Amino acid sequence: MRRGARVRRDDGGAGGGRCRGQPSDLLPALLGQVRARPRRDRRPPAALRGPAAAAGAARARPRRAGRHRAPDDRLLPGGDRRLQALARGLGDGAGARGGDRRDPLTLRRRPARRHDLALGGGGPAREPGPGADVLPARADLLRLVRLRVADAGGRGGRRGGALLGGPLPAAAARAARRLSDLVAPGREAQRRRRNQPANSLWIPSAGNRRASTVGRVRPPLSASASRTLVERDLELGLLDGILTAAVGGRGGSARVLGPAGVGKTSLVRALGEHARDAGARSWLTSAGQLEARVPFGVVRRLLDEPVRAVTPEHRQALAAGPARLALHELWGGGGARAEPPAQGDMVHSLGWLLTDLVASGPVLLGVDDAQWADEESLLFLGSLRDRLPGLPVALVVSARDESVDRTPAMSALVADRDAVVLRLGPLSAAGVDAVLVQAWGSVPDGAAAAVLDVTGGNPFLVHALAGALADAPVVGADQVRAAVPASVVDLMVARLTGLSAAEQALARAIAVLDDTALPVAAALADDDVDAETADRLRRAGLLAEDGGLRFRHALLRSAVYAVIGPDVRDELHRRAARILAAQPGPDLSAAAAHLLASSGVGDPWAVGVLRQAAAAAIGVGAPQSAMALLQRAVAEPPPEDDLAEVLHELGLAQLRAFDPGCAQTLARAHALTPDPVLRALRALPLAAAYGFGGRHVDAADLLGSTLDEVRGGDRELELTLVATWAAVALLVPDRVAGARERLAEVADLPGATPAERLVLIQQVFVAASANEPAAKIGDLIGRVIGDGTASEQSMESGAWVWPRLFLGRIGEYDEVRRQTDTGLALAEANGSVAGMIAAHFVRALAEADAGRLPEAEQHFQAMLAHHDGGLLIQMLGHSGLAQTLARQGRVAEARAILDRFPAELDPATPVTGAALVWDARSQVCRAEGDDAGALAAAERLHALLGALGADSPTWVPWRPVAIDALRSLDRLPEARTLAEEHLAACEASGVRHLVGEAFCLLGSVTADPAEGIALARRGVEVLAESGSGLRAGAGELTLGALLRRDGAKAAAREHLRTAADLLDGAGAVPLADYARAELAATGVRLSRSDPRTLTPSERRVVELALAGSGNREIAARLHVTRKTVETHLSAAYRKLGIRSRDELTAGHLEPR
Repeated sequence: MRRGARVRRDDGGAGGGRCRGQPSDLLPALLGQVRARPRRDRRPPAALRGPAAAAGAARARPRRAGRHRAPDDRLLPGGDRRLQALARGLGDGAGARGGDRRDPLTLRRRPARRHDLALGGGGPAREPGPGADVLPARADLLRLVRLRVADAGGRGGRRGGALLGGPLPAAAARAARRLSDLVAPGREAQRRRRNQPANSLWIPSAGNRRASTVGRVRPPLSASASRTLVERDLELGLLDGILTAAVGGRGGSARVLGPAGVGKTSLVRALGEHARDAGARSWLTSAGQLEARVPFGVVRRLLDEPVRAVTPEHRQALAAGPARLALHELWGGGGARAEPPAQGDMVHSLGWLLTDLVASGPVLLGVDDAQWADEESLLFLGSLRDRLPGLPVALVVSARDESVDRTPAMSALVADRDAVVLRLGPLSAAGVDAVLVQAWGSVPDGAAAAVLDVTGGNPFLVHALAGALADAPVVGADQVRAAVPASVVDLMVARLTGLSAAEQALARAIAVLDDTALPVAAALADDDVDAETADRLRRAGLLAEDGGLRFRHALLRSAVYAVIGPDVRDELHRRAARILAAQPGPDLSAAAAHLLASSGVGDPWAVGVLRQAAAAAIGVGAPQSAMALLQRAVAEPPPEDDLAEVLHELGLAQLRAFDPGCAQTLARAHALTPDPVLRALRALPLAAAYGFGGRHVDAADLLGSTLDEVRGGDRELELTLVATWAAVALLVPDRVAGARERLAEVADLPGATPAERLVLIQQVFVAASANEPAAKIGDLIGRVIGDGTASEQSMESGAWVWPRLFLGRIGEYDEVRRQTDTGLALAEANGSVAGMIAAHFVRALAEADAGRLPEAEQHFQAMLAHHDGGLLIQMLGHSGLAQTLARQGRVAEARAILDRFPAELDPATPVTGAALVWDARSQVCRAEGDDAGALAAAERLHALLGALGADSPTWVPWRPVAIDALRSLDRLPEARTLAEEHLAACEASGVRHLVGEAFCLLGSVTADPAEGIALARRGVEVLAESGSGLRAGAGELTLGALLRRDGAKAAAREHLRTAADLLDGAGAVPLADYARAELAATGVRLSRSDPRTLTPSERRVVELALAGSGNREIAARLHVTRKTVETHLSAAYRKLGIRSRDELTAGHLEPR
């Protein structure tokens, strides 16, 4: 299309209008599903609301052609036409149905001659011909785009386009790349585009934009914001769209990336000023170069002011909820903890704290220079991804775009697909000229080009050079180049040579301390330093103007720091550590950060500070930070007598962080420990480290030899070692017999001490795997659990899980529900993610065994929602969820879940996880109709359990699936033999639901119909009192089907009706359908009404709503966002045919 030509629009059609010459997929791809009407309370003016509103406004107030003109005489470039199309699409929606999509209120512009594009000037005015679309000013377009981005953010849902902060589908990714080309056409844009992720919107230098738009200071977003920003209007507009959406209640996030000095900080600060003008609170902070060594340091500064501003009553309420952990450990406002928290616990608690703090109004969260932030704070910022859509929060994180130096948490933050990523480029020649005009008033010929050449268009360097030369009598190209040495930064640093010794000493101290207070800097400078000294550094352009002692830019700090000799730097950092540690209420983390920046000199004081700081890091759930501190303590090095203890502390931190080096470190500490009792105690975490690495044999050998060393000594220690050794040996096939013998030697323990209870837990495991009677297992569990307050049974350990898990396996479902309800409440109060995983897992298995499939699914889902990616948790949770889904008839979902595991599991795979995976595979294959596959998987499970001597229906019953598969494969003799074995094993266990199921299974494969019916009838009688609705329903179905096949249709109907009701109640859709099919075969006409219209999550939310819980309380109870609760309730109301909670009754959940 010819430049400067009038742009006509193709109207009509299902896709709406578009400008000729534009990519046809730009609007629908970018907008996705954004089609709904804007909210009434945030509707833009009629001219910005699309054709319908605009047409109405036109009818109400006729207009004359050419009435609206742009605020200047510059021709809009082609890219702006596409911005206009983008703005229209955001108002009209993509793929609208038919009609005239024209916007008659578009501002008219005059065309220009071809050379106007290059010069940015205007030609003689000409009115466009009839029917032509005319283009508004770029500033107006950007305002329109911002308004419609914000409006779409409130209605586009989580899957809006890239501008909305939502996930980017493939089509929208293509549109984002097109938009990059609109503002940066040419090879440079293509090169950048190939190297950026799909959600990245590269904002290049204005030199790559059309000439008419560069070199101008854009109208600010508010009276105060962005007063000196040059060529950042589009970027600021996009961020403003995210902020406006957050003000409307839908959160979003952005990442602002670019090299040092490109203007990231100015952009974030300008947005902060606009946030305050827009009625949002602005919580901003910046990371320093020592920040990475202070765990949760950035988060503490980010939230410190709002946390300290809460009222005492509000603080007390926070301390009683899931925010308690963060409040106590980071702000000292909660109760004491017996155990240090896990990192996930702290991140989870911080999320709830933020949710509460922003409940009173919208907030802009801004973190600048995030490349220096501590890993824990970055993990927290990344964890907000799932919370943001339901919070009135705009999160903006800026960082240097240097991927080689990124930590894992920083890489994950940048790669977040839900975030808009803006990559800033340098200024163009016109942009440099605009900055110089601001500084000098007029710019001599050639000066701007020289400044551009010297600075590369870096905004900070341009401003710094402009300020440095502002008082020069003559400034031309030669003077610019002569005034600048190797770089502009060197020019700024060279000013130090003209300063006094006190000023130079203070500059060095600030470079070492990195943002400090004057008394601390003066103490480190060790010279005659006062406030006037700092002011002189400010007047020299080195320090920031907004208070505090820090350099004007990190580039200056780095340059000053670099000219300090390495030995002097080390000495200054060590002195800084002592100065900070001597301050009132010392922050040892800050002191330790300076020790980390220095070399070791064998100072015992330094070792002590590092160890104390490491203990504090463990106390806030930051084991990675503790690792770094303790590694530095080892390198100091500590006195020889303390080395083993420091190594042990380091190994424990590595173990908490799941670092593979933990075994080597703990082994070294163990070897350096001469005292046998202390060495035995240090063997326990070393064995855990071996187990973490899959070295179960090494762990068993270590504990066995340690047990021999302490035999006959401290009984509690010996029993603890016995329990720990048995826990490992019972999972090693050739050690199982020895472990059982050793446990038998200490039988009949009363469970009066922690060590006795730990041994009893292993005896419970052995009793269940050896198919001991349920009465014996229950007696052992009773001695273990006691009143439920045993200190050694931390919810984060298997000591809590195993007794309660087997309590469910023997059919004590109500007691398991009581125990897990208590456990969930405790885990929530303590902010323990691992505790919530454990409680949800035990509860899910019990509900699945009891035949309450929707409830089981809900708990498996909750378990997985909290998991940290560990293999065992994934195997336990996903295999259990797959079984539950398959029983509900959702076989494709179940298969997709299991396909994430390899066909052949690694030999080092945890045995418990492998057993549940093979069990799930057998059941899913059976549900798919793959009987051969089901039988093969069941046999693999049998082989695995047999190697551990755990072929017991109380542990993992494999025979029921195998029996069903053999029957379907017409191998009835084998099926009957296996069914008889299964019945004998179940009768030995005495577990009612297993015995009843076994009778029904045997009856289903018995050749004699009368005998089969008698067996099934006996099974139904047993199951009636078992508490397992699913098994009872399946038993009734088996009996009813056998009766129908024997011709007793009338007798069959009662059992089949009961079966359908029980199976519907259990959520077992396939079996319920089969029961109805059998019932129809008896001659009954059915009027089926499906009572399972609600998903498990919707049903649980409705149940809590019926119990009187508010949305916030439900969100806290289920560990989801309040927005999720509202979504579930809306869907449930729609399915139940009601409009609000006021109409909801218990009858709505009863089967119809």
